[in-house]
Amino acid sequence: MVIVAITLIPLTWAGTPKDFWPIAVGALVTTCIACGLIIATCVFDGQSLREAFANGTEGAAEISQPAPTMNGIFKAFGSIMFAFAGASTFPTIQADMADRSKFNISALIAMAILFLIYFPMAVGGYYSLGAPVFGVDGGQIQGVTDNIVLAMSDGPTRIVVEVMLLLHLITAFPIITNPPAQFFEQILGIPSSFNWKRCAFRSLSVLCLLFIAETVPSFGAILDLVGASTVTLLTFVFPPFFYMRLCDASINHATWPERKIPLWERSYCWILILVGLAGGCLATYMALNNIFSSSMSVPCYLMKDEDLSSINTGGGHS
Repeated sequence: MVIVAITLIPLTWAGTPKDFWPIAVGALVTTCIACGLIIATCVFDGQSLREAFANGTEGAAEISQPAPTMNGIFKAFGSIMFAFAGASTFPTIQADMADRSKFNISALIAMAILFLIYFPMAVGGYYSLGAPVFGVDGGQIQGVTDNIVLAMSDGPTRIVVEVMLLLHLITAFPIITNPPAQFFEQILGIPSSFNWKRCAFRSLSVLCLLFIAETVPSFGAILDLVGASTVTLLTFVFPPFFYMRLCDASINHATWPERKIPLWERSYCWILILVGLAGGCLATYMALNNIFSSSMSVPCYLMKDEDLSSINTGGGHS
């Protein structure tokens, strides 16, 4: 993780997304390739497992699809919200557009692509592999794990998927971290032009993220927590609330064009806010509960010499 963080630091020094827009295309392409390979692999693996069980192969087990539960719904809420984390970059993207009036079209296309990528992958993994189960004669099915890549069979396809996801991380990381970086730089009085202060601040930000990653090595736990809390606020709560406030402030304003919100639209905004608050609070509670109740690995910077030696000799830490 240290090597990856050091590699990512120079990529965060660019000004705004318009300065590095080609990497956004790279992030989309790598994601599409990885998800396509994951879907195909899960479907073929699931078919092989079903054929093995139907033929009575020794060690085979029946694929199980557990019924949905309320706990599972709220846990999934945080993970789903994390997929929309990029929505926080919309204001920055619109500000950089040559024709800002076409932002609605670009946002709809982005959401449609996101749905077409993630929904088939979730459905394919669930119905092809199901949940981890044990057969009556000792057979075991891996099933779908928090990291779906771990559910794939070993081989060249899995290696290609891991490489594509790494390339996606490298290309998407500067885009996601750019808006908050600009926000704090404005507060700290750092000039918008390229300068050493921007480089120092953004380098320090990446090192802070590295510290969090080393402290909580379970990515699934962090994903659920961030998705349930901050991303939910950025995607469900703040946009409709700020939209209503700005429209109300435009009434009788000296220079702003007046915009009045119809009753149905205001009701829809409040429904989004209430759903986001309720789902976000419950999902955040469950994410925190999973983090503190589950057994977590000791961070590497707190390990003793004997713990480090156990890692080097293939011990229990991973």
